[in-house]
Amino acid sequence: MGVGGALLVIAGAPLFTDDAWWHLALGRAYASQGPWLAADPLLYSASGPPAPAAWLADLGLFGVHQLAGFAGLRTLHALLVAAILALAWSLLRRAGGSRSLASLGTVVLIALAGYRLFQLRPHLLSMLAAFACYRLLQESGAPASRRRIAVGVAVFALWANLHGGFLLGPILLAAGLCGIGVGTTLRSADARRRDRQTAGTLAVALVLGCAATLLNADGVGQHLAYFAAGATTPELGSVSDEWSRIDLFARPPTNLPPSETAWLLTWLLVVATPLAGLHTLWRWRRGETGGPPPALLGVAGAALLAMLLAVRFLWLALFPLLLIAAALRAAHPAPGRTLRSGLALAAAALLVGAGFFFCGDWQMISGPWPRSWGQYRQPYPSARYSGHAVGFLEDAGLSGNLFNEYVQGGYLGYRLAPRLKASINGSMNVPNEAVLAYAAIRQARGTREDESFAEVLERMRIDVFLGNRRPQLERTNRPSISTTAHPESTAGWLQVFRNLDSAVYLRDAPHNAENLERVARWYATQGVPYDRVRGFEPAAAIQAAGHWALRHGLVPVDLDQIQAARFGGPPNARLAATARLAALYATLGEYERALALDRELLAERPGNLAARRRVVWCLLRLDRPAQAHRAAVPLRRVAQADELSQRIAQAAKRSAHTPRRDMRAQTALLLPLFTASEARALVRRVLSAPPRPPRLGDD
Repeated sequence: MGVGGALLVIAGAPLFTDDAWWHLALGRAYASQGPWLAADPLLYSASGPPAPAAWLADLGLFGVHQLAGFAGLRTLHALLVAAILALAWSLLRRAGGSRSLASLGTVVLIALAGYRLFQLRPHLLSMLAAFACYRLLQESGAPASRRRIAVGVAVFALWANLHGGFLLGPILLAAGLCGIGVGTTLRSADARRRDRQTAGTLAVALVLGCAATLLNADGVGQHLAYFAAGATTPELGSVSDEWSRIDLFARPPTNLPPSETAWLLTWLLVVATPLAGLHTLWRWRRGETGGPPPALLGVAGAALLAMLLAVRFLWLALFPLLLIAAALRAAHPAPGRTLRSGLALAAAALLVGAGFFFCGDWQMISGPWPRSWGQYRQPYPSARYSGHAVGFLEDAGLSGNLFNEYVQGGYLGYRLAPRLKASINGSMNVPNEAVLAYAAIRQARGTREDESFAEVLERMRIDVFLGNRRPQLERTNRPSISTTAHPESTAGWLQVFRNLDSAVYLRDAPHNAENLERVARWYATQGVPYDRVRGFEPAAAIQAAGHWALRHGLVPVDLDQIQAARFGGPPNARLAATARLAALYATLGEYERALALDRELLAERPGNLAARRRVVWCLLRLDRPAQAHRAAVPLRRVAQADELSQRIAQAAKRSAHTPRRDMRAQTALLLPLFTASEARALVRRVLSAPPRPPRLGDD
């Protein structure tokens, strides 16, 4: 199947799951300290020790990483996805009696759960365990043997140490008992007798399974945490919350789960599952045998409800699909066996597959798809994690408390902790105060009206600030605020590294003196100019240490050709080179240099909108609102469809009428400069940081 093959290929692609990093880092801690950690080894602002809900899975991931490196992790991911899909196909094949029907059901499952299958996280083990427990204890509809119950109970005990979703096992067993209870009111006497025996074995499995789940590192606390998940997790507007519900009566948001295809398929299941259940009940009332086992009615109903309650449970669609497949088999004893039905199922699979690729989860998970075999061989995409800046933090040996972006927190903890601890990561093991501060800092403001940006940095005890992203228009529903320049003009902060997609700042305070000294010593070993008072100046580094600047992502590899074209090329090439240099310097914070270049360009091409935008943008960054307002006049005349020009012009107008400097600074810092295509062109031929070797043990 093309859909399954594509999913397996991308599962084995360079490691892209942000949460995988903090699972690896916690696994490293568990390997040396056991599952009962005294404190969070990754977060300085943690609420307490990390919950050991997935301690055994984390330990396993770390073990694979230690034995086989990143290649081992990628292979493990592909094998887990293959096992989940193979087990799902097998269950569908046995329920529906048709390979074609099983293949269609598996494609539907991928279309619904692709976003979850794509991520290397312990939840993959929950999927596998839930499917395996259903096969062991409920699939046949007959009483489970002692051996199957023993194996199922062992799975429950293991599951409780692998992932916090282990309570799905007892919940699905209880739902199966409810299904049997419904069936006993309609089925024949002989069937009721068998159902009572089946219910007895399921009840035994449920009691023993629940007892087995207490055999975990947190005891009953693990169960209570499950029910609080999603409800007590701090809200974070910039993070896709997979605990959100599916609104069947509103079109799904762009770039967030569920995709349009998943939303439509959920609608189909909402309609088809009750119909399959009613058809089964009708057949039982008529005294007919066969069809879905009674337990499946309850399991499918519970699974459908969970799907509607949270996007993260869309993978439970397998159980409604099993009910539908079994009901179809009962109505048509040989579904998919005739040419017509086989062609219909194949056409449906192609349609769902097309939906998956063109308006489904593939649109969200294919972003990291490698563009070449060389990229596919890389262990992970270092550019996603500001590889140059993180390498600087690691090599310079900085320590203390770090402000970072949410998506990078896991990698930073894996790479830098416990010497330098992150402020937030995907575990969300932080108090609400820290989450509010994180959101405010990204907006270059305080959490209260009377609190400044500098004050919130001080209150949160941040020693090191890692800013990243280029200032570009964000994707719909995927806010990508550029924080690269946030502290550049903040009193008490010193820029110590900067390139085209990230920057590092240090608090210039006595308690941070050792960090400041480490930076100075590191630059001395690199032969790069560094001023202890002014900090790191990109233009000076480019001029005095060009090869270093090239290796660390400050300039493209063709900088010499760009500069040669600027001074000796034909007119069009000269103007293009001038524009490229202006964009580079503006991004690096060398605003005066960028202004000089763009004014030179506008003298020859007054209608160049990109240059006009850069001039206004740089003037706003330099806090020259009156000049920016005058320079923005041509931008206000462009079409409303030019969103970027309109936003820059409006920001200039707003700043010209804002007396407070901090408010003007916030406006400037949050203002995009590039379209998405311009931002990509900016870093064309800029060297990415090479992936660093695995960090296998504590320092």
